[in-house]
Amino acid sequence: MNKIMVFMLIQFIICFAVSAQTDAVRSNTDSGTFTRVLKNQDYGLSITRLILDLGDVAVINKNDIREDLFTVSLSPDTGKSAVRIKGIAVTDKFGDAVDSGRYITIDLDFGLDADMSMASSYIVTLNKDLGILKKGSQFFQKGRTIRK
Repeated sequence: MNKIMVFMLIQFIICFAVSAQTDAVRSNTDSGTFTRVLKNQDYGLSITRLILDLGDVAVINKNDIREDLFTVSLSPDTGKSAVRIKGIAVTDKFGDAVDSGRYITIDLDFGLDADMSMASSYIVTLNKDLGILKKGSQFFQKGRTIRK
């Protein structure tokens, strides 16, 4: 019983240390979060969209965004090329287009040819300055997935 308690305590300390280190690394470049949108296809579920939340202080006009503004990559890095972006728009939190707002929806390439469409996690990186957001800012999944 005593060995089990010591083992569990060591496991807890290791998990806490790794979590704290990951949060410290992310806090330098983390600019927001995103929600994944899953869609049922003939072959199964695919991640078709990422809805980025820029936060309360960011309001983006639809004329300020382009497809080359972001890079979507796999997490952890598998060495594969970035996921192809099919479209990008300023939207509400549900992914419906608006003229300006705090959400950006990225439509991803998906399907049987796009083997990355069911990756477990993505990192979205800003390639150019956008308002108060600086080049290199990253967005991480907040754990929520919408199924449409």
